[in-house]
Amino acid sequence: MLKALGPVRRIAEELAEIDGVEEAWLFGSWARRYLGEAGGSPADIDLLVVGRPELDALATATPRAGGTLGRPVGSTVLTREEWTRASSGFVRAVRDGARVRVLGDER
Repeated sequence: MLKALGPVRRIAEELAEIDGVEEAWLFGSWARRYLGEAGGSPADIDLLVVGRPELDALATATPRAGGTLGRPVGSTVLTREEWTRASSGFVRAVRDGARVRVLGDER
């Protein structure tokens, strides 16, 4: 149960302790499975953090969450401007694809 549903809560707990995190999303294969798309079990968890978090704190928090969840958590950080502008293919793919909110409001 923790591996299937726990990432949102567990990662939210870790991110809540980091200044500068405005919002966060899980995306990729874990989000697709969580939202009901068929497929194999995800090997990792993809995390998008929006804001200007302390990178050292994030680099400590994600492995700690991954250790609890039994799979690595890989993070990508975008500023509010990068996320809002959605000018890169990566940002458009995340915005248009399966994603699960961890922290923050939908924008």
